[in-house]
Amino acid sequence: MTTAAQLGRAMVLFALLTHGTAHADTLEERFAAANALYGKNRHSEARAAYESLIERFEVRAPAVHYNLGNAEFELGNLGRAVLNYKRALGMAPSAELEGKVRENLAIATKAIIDRHRKDPSGKVTVLDETHGVAYSVFQILGPRVSGPVLGASWVLFFAVLMIRRHRASREGVPSKSLRSVAIVLAVPMTLSGVLFVGNAITSETVVRGVIVKSNVRLREPGATGGELTDVPEGLEVRILDTTDPAEVRVRLSNGKEGWVPAKSIETV
Repeated sequence: MTTAAQLGRAMVLFALLTHGTAHADTLEERFAAANALYGKNRHSEARAAYESLIERFEVRAPAVHYNLGNAEFELGNLGRAVLNYKRALGMAPSAELEGKVRENLAIATKAIIDRHRKDPSGKVTVLDETHGVAYSVFQILGPRVSGPVLGASWVLFFAVLMIRRHRASREGVPSKSLRSVAIVLAVPMTLSGVLFVGNAITSETVVRGVIVKSNVRLREPGATGGELTDVPEGLEVRILDTTDPAEVRVRLSNGKEGWVPAKSIETV
């Protein structure tokens, strides 16, 4: 497991830049102090320090959630570790940090699977993400990729059209070669545009959650105290309804729907 202390100064600064410069020194010191606590294996205190940065000082940075996930992992809270790793991934981390987050997410997921393999009941829902086909397709390229591709292809496409129009007015005959270039450019422009818009729509409409408690069971529609479905800690689900303060309606990756206790789940 990669330690928080190994993130380095660059990660500290990245975590703080999202909050502004007015409190940069104080926040940097707090982040460094939390890392020091983690390095001394004082994981509970480190967790509290990271949570203070997020909740009290409203720091929104992938490095802080990554470190908090590491602290939760060391404390045995695998569901909360998965939750914070996924929150970090949702904040567009640098390529270096993203690699570390995904590595530790895989370790935490494997630990959850190994834990449940020892369960004599053996009835554990597979730890699949539950986005659905549309979400998976539109999230193939994030806005950091699809946005620039859309902008560049749009500019080139209309530049070619303007050049073609200018040549046609000057020579009296439209350029067939420029027409072919415009058609070729229309493909990435259209595809990146669809992905960019679809990414924004699915990000708003698909609410993801992670089970953060152990021994949670899914109450299916019509269930009256009979056998319920076990949902392991760390399982990602799609949140469908949060109007009931006691229970949240969710959908699993296999399409099964039902309710889990509200205290057992948190939004990614």
